Amino acid sequence: MRASRKSLIAINDPFTLVNIHENGAKVDLSILKTEALMFDTVCIPTLKPSFFGSNCLNNNQHHVLDELEWLLEYRIIQEVPHWPEGDQNIPMDAENFAAAMIRSKLDKDQQQLEILKPIERTAKAMGEIAARMHVLMMQDEGFPDVYPVVDFGLRGKESEPKSEVVDIVIQNIPMPHEDTPWEHIYEIKGDPDTRRKFLALKDWISDTARLKLEPNEIEDKLKSLIAEYEAHMRLHRVKTRLQALKTVVMAEIGIAMAGVLTGHWAIAGLAGMIATPLYSLKMHELGLQEEERRAPGKELAYIVKLKKEFGQ
Repeated sequence: MRASRKSLIAINDPFTLVNIHENGAKVDLSILKTEALMFDTVCIPTLKPSFFGSNCLNNNQHHVLDELEWLLEYRIIQEVPHWPEGDQNIPMDAENFAAAMIRSKLDKDQQQLEILKPIERTAKAMGEIAARMHVLMMQDEGFPDVYPVVDFGLRGKESEPKSEVVDIVIQNIPMPHEDTPWEHIYEIKGDPDTRRKFLALKDWISDTARLKLEPNEIEDKLKSLIAEYEAHMRLHRVKTRLQALKTVVMAEIGIAMAGVLTGHWAIAGLAGMIATPLYSLKMHELGLQEEERRAPGKELAYIVKLKKEFGQ
């Protein structure tokens, strides 16, 4: 693993990089331009078998593979570490399942798609499971700041033990436009202030989910952070688009009860839900493995997901 122990690392579910439709899929690497500014390193399970193993990409869309090769060369993305020898086969099985689904969709392999169609949701879930398990493995190896970026959003079965989590959606954050050249992204990524801006935003997420901010401070601080981030993008002359950032943060105690205890009556009164034009909070229950409940970064972010909302 080339990242340092102090690196901020994302483990990307490979399904975040493909737009899947009924009979095929298209690769979309634009999310990586946003994540490259947020994280020191973005690791992608099944990178080689999912994308470099695709007949369609190799024969008709080699520019996608050229882009991935460039990102690997400049260490903006990395392959995930191999599973330890003697480990259970479940993680590798999950990755192989996800890679087969992605290749079949990209190549429009109708025979394979027919086989996978009844279990398409399961195949997509496998991508998330693989990302989550890699996070745990790397945290166990001494990388504390590792977070999964997933597309599916597993909620778990009714019979599974649940953990309380808080969905936080921040609306309209200015992020790099998909047309922004990678060379420009690489230049901005080298500015230490870029990382500090995102770390400040993550601190807001953590403090808000754990109700460490006073109710009147929550929105004021977020407005200030977004304004600073937007000014930073303008300083670097980056063409931006507005996106919604969704993150799922573990709650140490029920947010509704915490609202009563801390005076956050708006949250408590809505049974764990609050929504404003700038952000929203909602309490959910999510099936987590015991290791995930103890993970070093659990108080900060469990899932980070960005969606394009507006163009500009």
